[in-house]
Amino acid sequence: MLHSGMGPTAVNHFTTTLNIPSYHHKSLKRREREIGTVIEHAAKRSRREKAREERRLSDPHAGEGAIVDIDVGYDGAWQKRGQGHNSLTGVGHAIGVKCGGVVGHSTRNKKCRTCDSAKRKGTEAAPHECRANWEKSAKAMEPDIAVELANGAAADGIRFATVIGNDDSSTIKKLREEVDSTIAKWSDITHAKQEGAGCSTEAF
Repeated sequence: MLHSGMGPTAVNHFTTTLNIPSYHHKSLKRREREIGTVIEHAAKRSRREKAREERRLSDPHAGEGAIVDIDVGYDGAWQKRGQGHNSLTGVGHAIGVKCGGVVGHSTRNKKCRTCDSAKRKGTEAAPHECRANWEKSAKAMEPDIAVELANGAAADGIRFATVIGNDDSSTIKKLREEVDSTIAKWSDITHAKQEGAGCSTEAF
């Protein structure tokens, strides 16, 4: 359910097709919270392993404690793509060019149901793991996550020397202003082709 993005209704439609009894949405949410923590820990462990692998592949002779320059592909995504990027959640990830694995990832969330419910009722929110960590626009999520990942890379002994991504200038601008002015920017093939196709279409 978590990987496919299905909600309780879609899950119950699926189980009904398989002649399996449906689940109450509260039961599904409890199981989601249980397994979500496990998945999150596994993702963090995988990220650390891939960061070490990218470091080794980028400079096999680097000594312990040395910071190694690496090249990463970076992109952000939103749960909802609408006018002005009005999504309430967003995610950004950096992928090592040599190892092909995720070496950094983070999320931005503008809402927390538990906090919002308590606010409407005028009561104090029950103890919970609040994920709300963003108040600005959804479009600003991608550059902010890029800065977080670049700043945190040193903990894994790496530095983002080159960032490969789309032609959104706001991300590289923020990286150069807040992290390192020498970070290089390359356009990835997919976005470069899309931009070229758009220009060719407009030319005619």
